[in-house]
Amino acid sequence: MTEKGLSILIPQYNQEVTALLKRLEASIPNYIAYEIIVVNDNDESSYPMTQEWLDTRGFRFIQNAKNIGRAKNRNKLADASQYDLLLFMDEDMMPKNSVFVERYHYAIQKNDVVVGGHAYEEKSPISSYLLHWRYGTTIEAKASSKSEYKGFSSAVFAIKKSCFNSIRFNESIVDYGHEDSLFGALLDQHNYKIQFIDEPCYHLGLYTNNDFVERSFIAIKTLNQIERSINHPASHSLTRLQEYYTTKKRYGVGRLQLGLIQLMQPFWKWVAIQWSSVDALQLYKLSCYCKLKREE
Repeated sequence: MTEKGLSILIPQYNQEVTALLKRLEASIPNYIAYEIIVVNDNDESSYPMTQEWLDTRGFRFIQNAKNIGRAKNRNKLADASQYDLLLFMDEDMMPKNSVFVERYHYAIQKNDVVVGGHAYEEKSPISSYLLHWRYGTTIEAKASSKSEYKGFSSAVFAIKKSCFNSIRFNESIVDYGHEDSLFGALLDQHNYKIQFIDEPCYHLGLYTNNDFVERSFIAIKTLNQIERSINHPASHSLTRLQEYYTTKKRYGVGRLQLGLIQLMQPFWKWVAIQWSSVDALQLYKLSCYCKLKREE
């Protein structure tokens, strides 16, 4: 099998990524031809350390003149790439093992899409950050370790460029959340198989309980907007939350349960924040979704 070059693509917004870049550089074998491209979508911060690191090695740093959103920024990264194998990594990811790039590079040559999962540090953080950590370890990490489109995460994944260009991220999704859920559904529609390899990255960025609940609310609003504005057969079943809602709506008892869940929305939010409760967060998200559906 002929070895192919690899484009490592990092969308940037909140932080310098030099620690990630150094980790990647130290782990890539000499036989792999590669490039690294960072596109900064924060029009208020330029991240000079990242720029300097990339410049001294002949790699590319692209500064967006204005914020264009997560979906369009990933498309821009792919368009800027020169190789046929693409490895996307969010700025707050960090490879757990030194063979991370090598294993992804090997696997993506034989598959359309490859995911290696992501993990969280084993030691729990202080209480004000505990909700995100609990959600990540109990929900996100498990979802990212399955070879299926539902629950697909764009935090770390590899894809052949030809596959990516046949799908691309939907650029009408500007606000936070679920552009990767739709991308996963499109993978399934085009019969691209997702191959899982056990090569996780640590998710290093944690939000406070308040911020994480707020981001969850924004993501639910985005999900509802996708349903209303994007003509795709899977737009109403991108997530298990939507499937749960649809199932409950079919029966009178289920509709009553949804009504009670929505009525208790302030309580679920309070419990999620104060007690770092993942169950309460899930019920809060469902209550927000119910309310948005009633307002349609």
